[in-house]
Amino acid sequence: MFRFFVNQKQGDFFVLSTTTVKHLKVVRLENKQFICVYESKFFKCSFVAPNLAKIESEILQNHEFEQPVILGMALIKPKNFELVIQKATELGVTKIIPFISQHCESKINNVESKIKRWEEIVLHAAQQSFRNIIPTIEKPINLKDLLNEYQHIEHKFIAHEKVDKENFNTLFLTNTIFLVGPEGGFSDSEIDLAKISGFKPIRLTKTILRAETAAIFLLSRIKL
Repeated sequence: MFRFFVNQKQGDFFVLSTTTVKHLKVVRLENKQFICVYESKFFKCSFVAPNLAKIESEILQNHEFEQPVILGMALIKPKNFELVIQKATELGVTKIIPFISQHCESKINNVESKIKRWEEIVLHAAQQSFRNIIPTIEKPINLKDLLNEYQHIEHKFIAHEKVDKENFNTLFLTNTIFLVGPEGGFSDSEIDLAKISGFKPIRLTKTILRAETAAIFLLSRIKL
């Protein structure tokens, strides 16, 4: 069943955006039921022209982690970065923070248009994966600023291939932030700075993973 996020309610109806109405017509759902997600809750609805969804019943399901799961992701090649934010959304991440580190090759221009595109990718992935919420995606920041801003998070990890042995397991609690660097990894000075901010370096596997693979691997191992 198709799912759409909505943000306006009028009595027993939701107001649908122009984009959602267009999508409903393209997939021919005018005479079929679909799901609206409103304030983290699911509602089975039917279409009422020109732009309303009549609430039929509530679906009591929660697909979210109990506490936030944050991914700090280095700005890698655009196509690969978009893959990461799509899959991170499907895997339950709460917030995505793009960051710039020493070995980043990708530079970002037209920040506002990039963020708009990223938000569209996240929205579609959230609808597809039956999320109760749409993860937020922040404006890109420098790694140093990220480390300072998120020191308060309880569980803080930074992926680093130079850790002597694998020290990654599936026992991560939520209320967690993971940092994944670019293809060149993090510099030694960046790792030292992360340690000062309370981040624990972790090695994921015996092999060296691509940045996008590392991010997806990390998030797929979080226990509910």
